[in-house]
Amino acid sequence: MSRRVRLAIGAAAFIAVALLTALVVWAWYDQMEQVSQARYQQSEQLRDNPMLAATLLLQAHHYSVRNVPTLDELLRQPLPDGTLLLADQGGQMTPQQMAPLLQWVARGNTLIAVPQWAPHQVAVPAARPAPPGRPPGGGRTPLATLLEVDPLGTRYGIALGYHSKARSDCADAAVPAPATRKPNDDGDRAGDEDDAVRAAPANRRHIACIALDTPYPLALEADNTALDPAGDAAPQPLWSDSDGLAVRGYAEGRGVVVLMAHPYFGHADLRRYDHAELLLALARLHPGAGQFTIVRQLTLPTWYGALWRAAWPFLSALALLVALLLWRALRRFGPLLPQAAQPRRALLEHIDASGNWLWQASGGRELLLAAARGLTDDALRRRAPALAQLDLPQRIAELARRHAYPVADLQLALADAAASRPPTFTRQIALLQQLRTHYER
Repeated sequence: MSRRVRLAIGAAAFIAVALLTALVVWAWYDQMEQVSQARYQQSEQLRDNPMLAATLLLQAHHYSVRNVPTLDELLRQPLPDGTLLLADQGGQMTPQQMAPLLQWVARGNTLIAVPQWAPHQVAVPAARPAPPGRPPGGGRTPLATLLEVDPLGTRYGIALGYHSKARSDCADAAVPAPATRKPNDDGDRAGDEDDAVRAAPANRRHIACIALDTPYPLALEADNTALDPAGDAAPQPLWSDSDGLAVRGYAEGRGVVVLMAHPYFGHADLRRYDHAELLLALARLHPGAGQFTIVRQLTLPTWYGALWRAAWPFLSALALLVALLLWRALRRFGPLLPQAAQPRRALLEHIDASGNWLWQASGGRELLLAAARGLTDDALRRRAPALAQLDLPQRIAELARRHAYPVADLQLALADAAASRPPTFTRQIALLQQLRTHYER
């Protein structure tokens, strides 16, 4: 290889190494440089409690806030005076639950809730035409009549519905623009909706305006969801927003029932417009009480829970009675004894029959007693030879001294004739058996 070729190869290799080194250095400073990146993170407390922001806001304004999981749990004890917020928009309330709430409101308290959708907003399949001679529906109840009805919304003739017309703007005050939302904020609407709201002209902005005890009218975000009155027969509200479609307050005794078209006080909506000011204004409707209660769910009580609260004394007595009956039945239970073999049962029956025959036969009792005494003497000769060598009176005295038996009983068992009465004869045999067992062990 010539010198020129070697120089060309070396130069090419040098240039390649230089380019590779430059590429590695550039990639290192471009990709491996430490930078700060903002990420949205939601705390566990906020995930568990969607009303955490409202709770902190009320506590900052010196309100005592109480969070209750369900309405059923809240109604188990007397309600404190103040304000009650039912945060669950799609929950169902029973008339039995509504009655104590309205009595509590009539004492001068405030109830805040969101009604359910109007029944006509629910899609109901059209009924098929009935055949000739058959009533429409085939005698079955129409599906529309089976829909659950919101008792609170029914009382005031109000429900949720759609409203596509643009709302009027607050004319007496400048309406602030909606807060910019984070791209990954859970619970917020899509970003294109926020862009559409910000890009809309001022006269087309969906704003609801309400005047309460505030120095300026409050601006509320209003979407296509609106309060839908059920005709002219619905009761007139005590106050409402400018269009009557976002917030309405109904007088109930000395208190107020507030119905809203949208849950404005969740952590995703509280920061928008004047929603936080509306929460504080509604809390001030009851100026004498600083208690604010938030109910997160409106789940219906279970059948067993309702049964227990209605008849717990009877159920407790019934459970105690069942436990006593079970205890009485369980006393007879236990491990089963193995059944004796047939030859063994025959031997026992033979021994029993032999004993009964000897007891009744002439000289049979003496034979049984002599056999028992012979076994006892054999045990004494093997285990206690000193006792066996004594005379009978001395043996009786020594056994009475060692075992604390009465001398009369030992005389009866070892020396006297066989008794004619069964209890006495049984005592003779039993004492001989006890002595034999003691010395054999």
